[in-house]
Amino acid sequence: MGLLFFFFFQAEDGIRDSVASRGLGDVYKRQELAARHGRRYHVNTFYPHLPAGQRFIDYARQSAARNRPAFVEITTSLQLLYSSLDMVCRALGGEGTFACAGPLPLDTLPGRPDAPWPFRAIQGVICGVPFSLNLQTYLDPADPDHHSLVMHRIAIGGPEGHVLLAGSYGPVIWSHPIYAPDYARSDAQASYLLSPQAHGVSRFNRQPTALTFGPARGPSLCEAVASDFPVAIHAALDELVAAGAPVHTSPWWHAHGQAWLGIMRAAGQPVMVKQPAPPPPHPDPETYLREHA
Repeated sequence: MGLLFFFFFQAEDGIRDSVASRGLGDVYKRQELAARHGRRYHVNTFYPHLPAGQRFIDYARQSAARNRPAFVEITTSLQLLYSSLDMVCRALGGEGTFACAGPLPLDTLPGRPDAPWPFRAIQGVICGVPFSLNLQTYLDPADPDHHSLVMHRIAIGGPEGHVLLAGSYGPVIWSHPIYAPDYARSDAQASYLLSPQAHGVSRFNRQPTALTFGPARGPSLCEAVASDFPVAIHAALDELVAAGAPVHTSPWWHAHGQAWLGIMRAAGQPVMVKQPAPPPPHPDPETYLREHA
C-alpha cells in the first residue's frame, strides 16, 4: 500500500451543503480513485476510536453476534449524527435494511413560542434493527460546532440487557431489566420478599443490575486531549492500514452513508437559533459526588 489518504469528516459539512448527498458522493469517488492507484481514501469520525467508543462497540458487536438486538436508541445532535451512526453501524456490522419515517409535525413549544423543541423523534430500522432517535435539530449559525444538548448517548440491546454509551467519552454501562421466573404463581415461593433463598439461586437475581466497563467517570476535556485523543488517533491509523477492515468496503460506506442521508432528509432543514454559552451546572456534580459517595 502506497500513500494513504486520511481526514476527519464532520457531519455539519453536509448540513451546510445545499445538496446533502454531495459530500458522501465525493467520498465514494475519491475512494474509487484511490483504489485504482493502489492507495486508500478513508473517512474517520473520531469518536468510535476513543477508548469509550471502542469498549461500547466491542461489547455491542459481541452481543449482537449471539443475540440479535431488539433495539437501538440514539440521542444526539445534527453535528454528531454521522459519528453516532458510525458507532451503531460498527456495532451491528454495517449492512442490512435501513428505513426511517420523518418526525411528527409539532406546534410551537407551549409557553415558549420563540424556543425550538429540544429534540425531534425519528424511528426506523438500521442494519435490520429497529431504532429510535432523539435528534436535536437546531444550530447556532455563528457557532455550529457547539451547543449540543447531548453529544452521544447510544444504547443497543434486548431483553437480556443492553450496553449504553452514556457520553462521548464514557462511561460505558451495561444493565438489564429484572425478570422473575414463575412470577404468575401466587404462593410464597414466588415472592422475592418471602422466599429470598429460593430466588437467590436464579441467575436473574444474582446478576448485577448494572456494570461499568472501563472507568466509572468520563475524563475532563484536558484529560481526554492528553490520553484519549492519542489512543483514538493511533487506533484510526491502525484501521487505515488494515486492508481487511470492514469499513473500507463499499457495502459499509453505502449502509452508513444512506442511513445518514435518510435521517437528514427526514429531519429537514435545521432551525437556526442563537445560543449563549452554557451555564455552570448546579449542584456542582463533583461536589455532589463527594458529598453523596
